[in-house]
Amino acid sequence: MKVSILIPFYNDAQVIENTAHRLAAAVAELPREYEAEILFCDDGSTDGGGARVEALDLPFCRVLYGEHLGKGGALRRGVLAAKGELIFYTDADLAYGTDVILPFLQAAEKNRGVVAGTRAAKGTYSAGRRVLSGLYRRLVRRIATLSVSDPQSGCKAYSGKAAIALFTPLRENGYSFEFETLLRARREGIPITELPVRVQTSKSSHI
Repeated sequence: MKVSILIPFYNDAQVIENTAHRLAAAVAELPREYEAEILFCDDGSTDGGGARVEALDLPFCRVLYGEHLGKGGALRRGVLAAKGELIFYTDADLAYGTDVILPFLQAAEKNRGVVAGTRAAKGTYSAGRRVLSGLYRRLVRRIATLSVSDPQSGCKAYSGKAAIALFTPLRENGYSFEFETLLRARREGIPITELPVRVQTSKSSHI
């Protein structure tokens, strides 16, 4: 089964090479039934991050360039270019590690919809960010009556059909694309499953 791993990034040159090495190693360890590609979705970076990835000449990896639209826009380009029957994306700094890849792919294969990470573990954020994130999640769930516990988690997987259905009509190019795609999934009856994830320490993070 073909799978696509998407990494949206914007001016992440300081971490992107390490991310590429770690992902290439992780993909090489996937079960044989998965044939993977890694798409680095460059959101109009100006620091040469895409060229750095290409210079590594790593297996499975290619860079998709495009204008600066926002995370949602970069991922939309990736989804439309992906060849996988399953699609997984995570943050450019691998904030959730690489061990999440296989269980997310397996869950997406099983539910044929969306698999959303939920940052349930305590102690993964600074106190300030934990409070702000918690308030935002509660506000989103209340306004949209959305049952997903952590809509903005940057770790998700989709069946290929679900990804195309959700990202092709995407209107929100910024971080709110997470909210839009989940609302579309609920409206169109696409199943949503949650899996716990834990944020690892990272020195590079866009908030």
